[in-house]
Amino acid sequence: MLSYPERTLHGLMKDNAGAIDKLTQNLLKLKNDFDSGVSIQTAIVSFRVHEDVGKIRTCSHGDLDVLCGLNFFP
Repeated sequence: MLSYPERTLHGLMKDNAGAIDKLTQNLLKLKNDFDSGVSIQTAIVSFRVHEDVGKIRTCSHGDLDVLCGLNFFP
């Protein structure tokens, strides 16, 4: 039979195992959500850069000093 301290320690370890599993699952979900957000943000920025590069290519050389009205800081 286990002594009181052994039972208490065993109970704490058992409870902590569930908490650690839950924490691990939550952190993995958070990482996946973060990775998805980074992917979406990268796609948006890439699209905007692609649009701006296309605008620069279609500008005449005389208009390059004002960058054809590109808004780099919306």
